Amino acid sequence: MATIDNITTSQIPANVGIGSKYFNPKLVKGALIVPKGTIITTANLSTLQTVLQGLAQNDTKDARLYPIANFVDFKDNSEKPVTQSFGYGAEVTVRDGIQKWAFQFIKGGKNLNDALRTFNGDLWDFFFVDQKNVLFGKTCSTGIQAIPSIEIYTDPLILNDGKKIAEYVINFKFDPKYLNEEGAFIADADFDILDTIFGLQDLVLTGVLSGTAKTLNLTVKSIMGQNIGALYTSGTTGLGNKAVWTCVDDGGASVTISTMTWNSLGYFVAVCTTGYPISGKVHFNLVGPTALAAAGVAGFESAGEVAITAV
Repeated sequence: MATIDNITTSQIPANVGIGSKYFNPKLVKGALIVPKGTIITTANLSTLQTVLQGLAQNDTKDARLYPIANFVDFKDNSEKPVTQSFGYGAEVTVRDGIQKWAFQFIKGGKNLNDALRTFNGDLWDFFFVDQKNVLFGKTCSTGIQAIPSIEIYTDPLILNDGKKIAEYVINFKFDPKYLNEEGAFIADADFDILDTIFGLQDLVLTGVLSGTAKTLNLTVKSIMGQNIGALYTSGTTGLGNKAVWTCVDDGGASVTISTMTWNSLGYFVAVCTTGYPISGKVHFNLVGPTALAAAGVAGFESAGEVAITAV
């Protein structure tokens, strides 16, 4: 079971003897963006992978964990310690400088960059994960807490100029005490955090009436146009399972989907019965990411419903 190690000390001055185990952060390879005040409790440690996976596919966006992996470069733009000089020549340090860490990523490109820009501001906190699979945050009485952010900011893309590839950079600003006097870490997770905890991908739904009454053809694609439906065609699990679909009329009343079958031409055929409207539209959508994962379609979320004129 994973354990939480604190690197704080209540002794002033603290002892400086060096043991065989100490915290020495390696290259930071990724981060977990989480809601403000998120805590991994000591009770979570026995099922840490399940807990993080559950957070990453939470049906409520504002309660979700958003992982970023594969950082390829780091620039420390931190503020220098603020000092005051006196007329007699003395100088004192007023405060520590604010930490400003910038990480470049490549994988995900502009799609990921645009998504990360929706987190710009101070409404989210974060954990860091280094190349040794160490997760670090700040101490708290019940576990390890995400580092409180001053700001998360993802830059606009810097275009490929023929000498450099397009650049995508995310910045984290925070008080240095959270990784110094109040730092904590998990160094013994028995799974690779950044290789097993994935963010969700949006699924774009489209649909048209077929030539048969109460029968509609539905396509499921990625935002880049890949036909995702072709990868999950089973009728018992996957998108071929009618239970992962919802269907309502304009007023929100349920429309029964009697069958959902895959057509090799690249779409699902939905046959509706009870509740099918005689006018207006039918609105199809997918269930939330938790239910999709339980049906064998893990890592996805509908980008929104598709409304199809009923007649």
